[in-house]
Amino acid sequence: MTTVTADIPAALRYEELDGKFLYRKGYHDVLTGAKTIKEIIGSSSLQALLVSMIYGELSKLLQEKYITFISEPGLHLAHNSNVANDIAIFQLSQIERFTKKYFSTPPEYVVEVDVKIDIDLTDYSNPEDYIFHKTQTMLDFGVGTVIWVTTEGPRKILIAKAGQDWRVTTWESVVEFAPDCHFSLQELLQRRGVIDLL
Repeated sequence: MTTVTADIPAALRYEELDGKFLYRKGYHDVLTGAKTIKEIIGSSSLQALLVSMIYGELSKLLQEKYITFISEPGLHLAHNSNVANDIAIFQLSQIERFTKKYFSTPPEYVVEVDVKIDIDLTDYSNPEDYIFHKTQTMLDFGVGTVIWVTTEGPRKILIAKAGQDWRVTTWESVVEFAPDCHFSLQELLQRRGVIDLL
């Protein structure tokens, strides 16, 4: 760790897992004045594209009993463990009330695109350690399926279902998000005419 975390503004926190704050990628640029907080909070255009494409497809394919959330819906997993998701999908019957607090009920499905924290300021030795830890923590909380899409390095998809072996596949593979809801990310991007823009 290269920076004393007590000196980092709370606005640069992305999540808290097991009582440890995880800071947004680019936090150091904000501390040195090279960027503003607003410049590092948003998603890249590629991340925004993937979240939008997946959200649109899931909203179309999933039955009416589900409700799909984007815009970093927060999950309160336990005391001092609060995480953000790119997409969280709940059965409508699971939600008792909408409040100004994070969801405290586990969603049926979570979709994440890339790692948005600065790994250098954590105890994780690499991004995969963070992905695996956050995924297992959400599954332990009661999330049914966690799906990670990565854009940095090999374009892969991790599918982690509660009580099953995890699977890593490619963007070209057909991924089952829910019963009767499956598609290939590569084919979806081709169908929307954006694959050549990547």
